Amino acid sequence: MKHCFHCGHRLSKEDVKFCNDCGKELLEQKKQGSFIEQIKEGKFGSFKKLLVIGTVLVLLFVFFGSFVILLFGNSGNNQQTTTTPDQTQQTITPFNQYVEVQDSDLSEIETLRQQYNSLSFDADFTQKVQAAQDYGLKAEQAIAHLNDFKDFINQNQQTLQNIGQNVPALQASIESNKAILQSNARLMATQIEQYAEANKARLQAQQELIGTILRLLRGLG
Repeated sequence: MKHCFHCGHRLSKEDVKFCNDCGKELLEQKKQGSFIEQIKEGKFGSFKKLLVIGTVLVLLFVFFGSFVILLFGNSGNNQQTTTTPDQTQQTITPFNQYVEVQDSDLSEIETLRQQYNSLSFDADFTQKVQAAQDYGLKAEQAIAHLNDFKDFINQNQQTLQNIGQNVPALQASIESNKAILQSNARLMATQIEQYAEANKARLQAQQELIGTILRLLRGLG
């Protein structure tokens, strides 16, 4: 079955001279071939051009849409991570205060540790036990301050990073300081317990005080 060269309409007869749909003359029908044949032969160049243009437009639309999504997505992220000068100052001031408290605590605790180490069990047992108790009380307070400092850092990570602070390093430093305080306290407790056990008869009157201090030193955390 033939088709009209002009509009592609299927002809009712093969020998008709005019298309019964568009009315155009079909004298050149035999030379030109059917509509389907011409498509196969690539004679409809304009159709190919339209197909190419349509494909390009679709690709441009997809590319532009992706670009807009990335642009506004990044803009939203920047808005979330940007801090105002007031927010920065509200973070810097307490941060510096926490650092000062931490340094002061650690300095005082180191002094107490050295005082404890300078005393002899045999000659200064009472003073040595008292020095251990002072160390334990101060270490307990310092650990509480360190925990507060850690909570503050966790709540203000983005602002601290924006002002150049290494948050993971700060967190690791806090945990390291706590571990050192606890380790020193456990060492003191072990030394006192061993000496008290070896001199139980002589230190009978001080057993209750010794027990209290041992619980303090071992309960830090």
